[in-house]
Amino acid sequence: MLIDNSTTFLHSFFLGGDTYSADAIDRKVDSFVIQFCIENKMIDVVYVNDKRMYRILPEGKKVIKAR
Repeated sequence: MLIDNSTTFLHSFFLGGDTYSADAIDRKVDSFVIQFCIENKMIDVVYVNDKRMYRILPEGKKVIKAR
């Protein structure tokens, strides 16, 4: 079952680091949640050594701290 909640998503992947593999996240998180987080500037897409990654932004860190 895919993660379908932005708070759960952010806690599951970004609690211990600022970037995470986009491919791994895409397999485990509903695409609506990812798009919602990008549109609300909680995460963005970056490339590290030609690998697509998602990086948490300050708004996303606020969600983690609020829980």
